[in-house]
Amino acid sequence: MSRLASPPPEERVLDGSRFSTAWWRFVSRVTALLSGREPLPLVAFTVATLPDASKWPRCVVIVTDEVGGHTLAVSDGTNWLRVSDGTGVS
Repeated sequence: MSRLASPPPEERVLDGSRFSTAWWRFVSRVTALLSGREPLPLVAFTVATLPDASKWPRCVVIVTDEVGGHTLAVSDGTNWLRVSDGTGVS
């Protein structure tokens, strides 16, 4: 499997515009996140604002008002489950 890599500097700026510079900065950031060179930021929700788990299977979020404080939760395709013990978020 090949790793994503940002283009070499000589190919980054197509016309020297601020748009192309910003675009390559964005591409470099996404490349770093997807390649594992930087931590992946997670989205935070309260229990009441968690999205429908069936629309986000195998995705991870932070639940800010879970019993015991902030916790990671993963969707099993039906429910949001606490990563720590596998029980439903409440």
